[in-house]
Amino acid sequence: MKISCMIPCYNEEEAITPTINELMLEFKKFPYNFEFIVIDHASTDTTLEKLTDLNKLYPENVKVIHLDKNIGYGGIINKSLQEYTKGDIIGWTCADGEIKAADTYKLVQFLIDHPEYKAGKATRINRNQGTRKFISSVYNQLVNLLFSINTKDINGWPLFIRSETFNTLDIQLKNWVINIEILHKLQKKEFLWKDLDCEHQNRKGGRSKVNAFTIIEFLYQVMAYRINILAYPINSPKKSQK
Repeated sequence: MKISCMIPCYNEEEAITPTINELMLEFKKFPYNFEFIVIDHASTDTTLEKLTDLNKLYPENVKVIHLDKNIGYGGIINKSLQEYTKGDIIGWTCADGEIKAADTYKLVQFLIDHPEYKAGKATRINRNQGTRKFISSVYNQLVNLLFSINTKDINGWPLFIRSETFNTLDIQLKNWVINIEILHKLQKKEFLWKDLDCEHQNRKGGRSKVNAFTIIEFLYQVMAYRINILAYPINSPKKSQK
């Protein structure tokens, strides 16, 4: 058994070191091999220097990959899950520490304890972010209406999946709504997956990369994916389980 956790980083010089340190303390509880694939996503601050130091501190568990070009949130997740993560259970979490390391550990442990489930993801709870919380609620209702994905937090992370399952999904999206494609295809192929409550907390440093333009991009990409699956439906003769 090997666990591979990818962590994309773009200008996370303030947050990445405490985030990795806390994840290391939790993942050391596993009696299995584990690795953190930490991607410097063309950062313009000292993120890469921080990652180099973390690699020296944890050479067996922290692997650093530097990209000269930023290929977007979905792009780096798709590329990493297909090319960089080599474990039996693969997935990603955030660099900013907004999800407790203990909850990331809990999510992976759930998949280990429940082999009938092929994937697990976070539903972020106690998000006290005013307008963003409201927008997120409306967005989730729209996604549930369009795709019948029964989740309270479609963009929740961490998300972990068995590698053999991921390889059957043929994930194509390289944008903000990659979560939708993953969960939608899990559902259509009748793979069991699970939402687990994970405590949301303040960033360990830096600023969020989500802005008003990002929200517009989300909506455009959601509708584009909806149109695409209407044109090229996923074959599934039976109703999916969750």
